[in-house]
Formats: sequence, C-alpha cells, structure tokens
Amino acid sequence: MASNRKGNVNVKGSQETSNVELQALTDIWQDFSNSMGNQLLEIMKDNQSEYEKLHGTWTDLSSKFGARVSENIRNGNKEYTELYNVWKNYANKFSTRLTRIGNNGGIDYDTLIKNWENYTKKINLELFSDVKDGNIHTIFSIWDNFYRNMTHQMDEMMKNGTTINNDLSQTWNDFSSRMTTILDTLSSDSVDIKDLNRDWKNFSIEVNRGLSKFIKNYEGDFTKLQNEWVKNTERVGETLTDTFDLISESYGEIYQRYFEWSAPYLKNIEAYSKTRVKSLEQEISELKARLDNLESKK
Repeated sequence: MASNRKGNVNVKGSQETSNVELQALTDIWQDFSNSMGNQLLEIMKDNQSEYEKLHGTWTDLSSKFGARVSENIRNGNKEYTELYNVWKNYANKFSTRLTRIGNNGGIDYDTLIKNWENYTKKINLELFSDVKDGNIHTIFSIWDNFYRNMTHQMDEMMKNGTTINNDLSQTWNDFSSRMTTILDTLSSDSVDIKDLNRDWKNFSIEVNRGLSKFIKNYEGDFTKLQNEWVKNTERVGETLTDTFDLISESYGEIYQRYFEWSAPYLKNIEAYSKTRVKSLEQEISELKARLDNLESKK
C-alpha cells in the first residue's frame, strides 16, 4: 500500500496549501464520501430487505404448521407429544436467534451510519471552509480517527455477524433433522401424518431457501463493503499525504504509521475472505443438499 507519488515538495511554516493539491483532495474526498455513503445505505437496505423476507417466511409458515401440531395435542393424540415438544423447543430457539439478528444488525448498521455522518460532516466543515495549513492538520486528525473507528467497527460487525448467522444456521439444521426424524417414525398409514409430513417438507424447503439466500446475501454485501472501504480509503489517504507533504515532512511519518496500523486489519480481511468463502460454500452446499433431499421426497 505504498504511495505512488512521483516526488515530495516540502514547504514548512505558515505557507498556504497548493490550490492544485487542495482541489485534488477536495475532488477525491467528494467522490469517496458520495460513493461510500451511497453504498452503505444500499447495503443496509438490501440486507434489511432480505432479513424481512426470511422473517416473513418463517413467521407465516411456522404459525400455520405450529397450529396444526398444537391442534393434534389438544385433540388428545399422544403420538404427537414428542413432535410437539421438539417443535415448541426449536421454534422458540430459532425465533429468538432470528429476532436477535434483526435487532443486532439494525443497531450495528445504525451506529456505522451515525459514525459515517458524524466524521464526514466534520471533514466537510474543515475542507470547505477557508482552508489554511491549520485546517489540513485538523482534517488529517479527523481522518485518522475516522479511518480507525470505521475500520474497527466493520471488523467487529463482520465477526459478530458471522457468529450469529452460524448459530442460526446450526439451530435450523438441528431443528430440521429432529423434526424429520420424528415424522418418519410416526405411522405412515395415517392420512393426517402424511399431510403433516408433506406440510413439513414444504415448510423446510421454503425456510432453507430463505436462510441460504439471506446468509449468502449478507456475506456478499459485507465483503463488498469492506473491499470498497479498503480501496477508497487508500486513495484518500494517498491524496492527503500529497497535500500534507507541502506542509511538513512529519506527515510522511504519520501516514506511515497509518498504514502500519491498518496492515493487520487488511491481513485479517484477506484471511477471513479465504476462510469464510470456504465456510459459506460448505453451508450453502449443506442447505442445498437438504433442500434437494426434501424435494425428492415430495
């Protein structure tokens, strides 16, 4: 991530920043703030949309299937007792985890957007005022905090999101396996059992599809966001350095520390991407295999 500058011109003291360098900084900053701001909002809306689809599918189908199981228990059909207990236990677990994803995701994205708006507003105030050397010092200080804060938050969101998505996926896999096993052991001669089995398979297919799409969409959106963040912040950072070199040699050292700080994070993204792609492919493959198996039994 070394800067591609052709040369440095160092002018110390109170001399005003070159208009050419300042315009380049302004142009790149505007492009960065507009494009990244739009991507943040689009990804947040897209992720929320997929979540609402999954939540809607689960709420609608689980209420219908749960009502059928409960009805059999109320009618005194004791052979449904184990099925009812497993359904009630796992449906509660899945609902709780699904709600947690919605709550945590909303809070995380809201916080990310608020940080984005807070820091971009501060930089805009400095950059579009009567810029002198002092403003450039302030801008760099704000940018440094902005980069560190946003990068750290994205890293935490990535880790937390992966953890709770994996938990939701594992809960569903356990849930589906237990329910399928119990239904297979019940009397196949019963018309009601056959209908219930058919409804469960249809229910499982829809939830599998929704869950697979949600996880794949979340991972894809977040990976895209991080890659764009890395690419665009590098451009802004290099332009800031070109501007700062007109003021003081010390900023070269500051910028070097900026990249030294970011290096471990970038390595984490690379390692995560390789590991997560393999893990995601395995999850989707397992969900698809379960889906194919259910469809073959219809």
